[in-house]
Amino acid sequence: MKKIIISTAASMAVLSASPAMATTIFHYDDANRITSNRAAGGGPSGRLTVDTATTISRIGFLNDLSSDGKMKFFIFDAVTGANLFTSATTAFIDDGESYKWSDKLQFTFKPGMVYSIGAASSVSTLFVFDRTANSIDGFNFLTGNQNLRDAFEKVTLDTRQNCCDVATAFEIGGLAAVPEPATWAFMIFGFGAIGGALRTRRKGDVKVSYA
Repeated sequence: MKKIIISTAASMAVLSASPAMATTIFHYDDANRITSNRAAGGGPSGRLTVDTATTISRIGFLNDLSSDGKMKFFIFDAVTGANLFTSATTAFIDDGESYKWSDKLQFTFKPGMVYSIGAASSVSTLFVFDRTANSIDGFNFLTGNQNLRDAFEKVTLDTRQNCCDVATAFEIGGLAAVPEPATWAFMIFGFGAIGGALRTRRKGDVKVSYA
């Protein structure tokens, strides 16, 4: 009976490459709700700071599209208006008021900076706003929203501030970890050893054990 030893390093590498559990933070207070309709190509942008460096994997906005349409999500420097991130264009159906989420992304907010998080749509859209500032899990959401302007294909930030904040959400985690080169080497060696043992095994039961 042949005994196959499966490399612990290879097993751990597979586990480390699995997606991490995601946490979702919602910034919205229904008691202080207002709404604002924006024409195609425009949209609001909410300001925030963070207490510690935090990496997000998705951005969400609470809104109601007037019809099926497309959206793009943006992160700006709220002070200078510099574009720090632009998402891929994502298509949405008109499903009423709901959170519209970006595709998976990876962006790290850093303390000491004021960010402006916005979304623009290819169709007119009713966005939900919040009159109150609050802090949730190290995110400090500020009143005084800014606005996106120009065409949907080339959005810029108007850095002037208005009354409120935008109902937004962030997903933290949920990204697959990328193994280090040394880990890949262990994986290849481990799987190669398993494959070689399987090819040369004799007839009979095969016992698998973990090192």
